[in-house]
Amino acid sequence: MTPENEKLVEVAMGFYELGMLDEAVIELGPLAGHERLSVLSLWSAALRLSHRWPEMVSLSRKMIELYPAEAECWVNLADATRNFVSVHAGLELLETARRHFPGDDHILFQIGCYCSQLGRLDEARMAVRAAVSSNRVWAKIALQDHDLMPLWSELKARNFR
Repeated sequence: MTPENEKLVEVAMGFYELGMLDEAVIELGPLAGHERLSVLSLWSAALRLSHRWPEMVSLSRKMIELYPAEAECWVNLADATRNFVSVHAGLELLETARRHFPGDDHILFQIGCYCSQLGRLDEARMAVRAAVSSNRVWAKIALQDHDLMPLWSELKARNFR
């Protein structure tokens, strides 16, 4: 990356850290054509926090084109799709991602969240348990993620801390 582009990323990070998300996205605009995952991930995070879902869908699709082996690109697209289209459409993307990344704990956790929101609690339980068995950090996150609120009492009873 050129020094000029590195400066754009640095400035955008500053805006991002200050909560000035629109400014962060604007600052990253000239880098839109660059194919660096870190820049695109930062841009995606800024779009997520500023609820700019159509743009995040578009960017996430581009990220999958450029980095199809990166599971997080799929999670980003599912999240943007969930918020822009529907939870069901986001879940369909996560199911596709699970076929490509069968052991990815973040994808499993998100499937649990989306299933919970759709009232598919048995599927949600199974997915969250699988994620937690792969990485215990998901246990703590599960007790804070509002998508999983229908399962909180049962997760707490199972000592999901």
